Amino acid sequence: MQKQPSPNEPPSDWLLRSVRGATSVEVDTPEAHQTAVSALLLALVEANNIKADDICTVFFTLTDDLHAISPAKVARQTLPWQHVALFTSVEPTIVGLPTMIIRVLIQFYSTLNQQALTHLYQNKAALLRPDRCGDPTTTSV
Repeated sequence: MQKQPSPNEPPSDWLLRSVRGATSVEVDTPEAHQTAVSALLLALVEANNIKADDICTVFFTLTDDLHAISPAKVARQTLPWQHVALFTSVEPTIVGLPTMIIRVLIQFYSTLNQQALTHLYQNKAALLRPDRCGDPTTTSV
């Protein structure tokens, strides 16, 4: 007898995938975080056709100079992610890296292959991955 898939399981042809993104703020205020994080998350969700029920976990990191609001709170206010596992952590201070940066890693089920995924680096965070921002001649910091 063949096992029937649970309604909570993804289809068997779906694979666990991850997309990365990052953004920056100019000032450490809840409003600046809301604007930047919302824009990044909405763009990642649209570009990769991510649905809330397909998400496993979302990890955020902040540089240690940001304190105004958790990006997880912004995510819950922006998207229907009330039942998604969200986690926020502070990055270690590393000399030479940009400041006031918010990063995200979204793990989700999808039929897309790795090459079809879209990773986004917006605002000053584009310095982290210029290869993801349209200039392949530059290197990552």
